[in-house]
Amino acid sequence: MTRGEWLGWLPAIAGYAALVVVSACLPSAFLGDDLAAYLAAGGDLLRGLPIYAGRITEQGVFLYSPVWALLFAPLSLLPTALVHGGLALLDLLCLRFLAGSWRNAGYLLLLPVVVFSVTSGNIDLLIAAAMVIAWRAAAGPLVLFAAAKIAPGFGLPLHRWREALLVALVMFAVTLPWLGLWGEWVWFLWHQPTEIGWMLPIPWWSRLPLALLLLVPRRPWTSALAAVVATPGFYWTTTVLLLAPVRLYLDRRDPRLVAATEAEWKHLGWLDRLLAPGSRRRLAELVGAHAFLPAHERGVEPRKVAESA
Repeated sequence: MTRGEWLGWLPAIAGYAALVVVSACLPSAFLGDDLAAYLAAGGDLLRGLPIYAGRITEQGVFLYSPVWALLFAPLSLLPTALVHGGLALLDLLCLRFLAGSWRNAGYLLLLPVVVFSVTSGNIDLLIAAAMVIAWRAAAGPLVLFAAAKIAPGFGLPLHRWREALLVALVMFAVTLPWLGLWGEWVWFLWHQPTEIGWMLPIPWWSRLPLALLLLVPRRPWTSALAAVVATPGFYWTTTVLLLAPVRLYLDRRDPRLVAATEAEWKHLGWLDRLLAPGSRRRLAELVGAHAFLPAHERGVEPRKVAESA
């Protein structure tokens, strides 16, 4: 590499060094709240103990759907350090995916919140990567994470509804032996306080209208941003989710994302049937998505075959 390229890598190397130092300084028994809750719920499920107990303000309380307790049931039998290390590696790979290069990932590791997300067993980086993947290739991973924290479901593209429904049905089917847990989960969440610890001081219900408005353009990046805004418990660590809409915005001219946006607006043909002919076109013009409509709805004439001279 040239001297300029080496100089460009220096901050990234400092970011990776910070990750190594933080990882080395953590106690061997350290677990973030999320990972501790997943493993405890998986173990309790195997032992036939209740998995929805306590208060949301208590450390290690499991808040997520029965699917995640079932997923972590076999993982709870493995050494904790192995599970923690595997999740940290997945987080790092997702960070590389979101950043676009290993050098950019190193830059992001200079941010304490990113280092914490990688080392604490947090799944927010996995959720951010799943939101990008949902628009590029497959919605399945995001459906799984929506079963954990609900709000990621805002980032699902509508034109992949069949795939999302299939994955949701499979997840529900594997939990049939523990069907009662779904009712326990809903009851548990309903009776929890809405403010937990050090959170964004803007209540969830007041952020919800903005999230719904962000869904209207049906752009990949606005849908991902809607999922971030709709997150009920928005902590300082939750800010890593913003990497998803940023990545999707930077890649908005990627042919796969353009094709996905066009498919999204094509899928909205039910608006014309439900409201009135031309409703989809008027909405597209209102939100600046006119270019993503089918050609005949944009008023574009079919190309004429040029006559040979």
